[in-house]
Amino acid sequence: MISTLEKARKDPDSMKAKILKVARRVFGEYGFHGATTRLIAQETGIDISTLHYHWGDKANLYESVILDITDDLKSELAEVEKVIHGLPLAKRMEIAIGMVTDYLFACPEISNLILFRYFGKTRHEAAVDPSMASKPRSGERGKKSRLSISRGAVGLSNGSGSTLSMPRAEAGGSGRVDFQMPEFVSDIARSMHLSESSKDVPVEAKMKVLAMMNAIYNFISGEEFFRSMLALKRNDYISMVKQTLDFILIPAFVSSEGKTGTMMGSTDEDQAGGWLWVNERDH
Repeated sequence: MISTLEKARKDPDSMKAKILKVARRVFGEYGFHGATTRLIAQETGIDISTLHYHWGDKANLYESVILDITDDLKSELAEVEKVIHGLPLAKRMEIAIGMVTDYLFACPEISNLILFRYFGKTRHEAAVDPSMASKPRSGERGKKSRLSISRGAVGLSNGSGSTLSMPRAEAGGSGRVDFQMPEFVSDIARSMHLSESSKDVPVEAKMKVLAMMNAIYNFISGEEFFRSMLALKRNDYISMVKQTLDFILIPAFVSSEGKTGTMMGSTDEDQAGGWLWVNERDH
């Protein structure tokens, strides 16, 4: 049976698609707790009953937003991988920073939702990437790290392994809903030759990846404030962001590759699994 999200994606001019587009922006601006279905309906130009007819409750719509973002992001990152595969690290990073930054500026709700998870108070336990989680406590060993689609927590990975998640009970539903984007930190570290594999990545390598990703997120989510402070037009600001990211990140990672590459016997060619972003499970 085709899902509501699939119907919306197949017909971009449909009411379902229009609501979804507005919901992405509103959830990105206000977060799950700050956004309301009434506000989304108002911004779409419809009454709230029409919204509920097409998407159900707030939790259903939020889950679909996360799924939609995930599909779009995975497609974008796969395109990046095709362009940069096999190039030297410095060139890989220059091209990838440009492509990914342009994409995230066009979809600021992604960075906003990630930063909401960092700084916003939540009333749930976030699901975590098993590669980032601590060992299970006494009595917890053997439990699955993730719940099923119908019983978990809606989640969007922030790149560090933790997720944006929300219990369905908060929206009036019963049980919980599980959704997570693929976790990228370990695969990014491996592809940058900061680790021999994505299975056991040192904390130091993960921290370097987080520094890179958070630099991008903050420039995007802080655009309005930073542009006002710097008196820059939008195109000039985006250009300066990419130049600044290149200036900070490329020398740091190229230097790091020189130190770790000798120890690990790495080459300029990507290892199987691609560049920095795409989860090995997606290949």
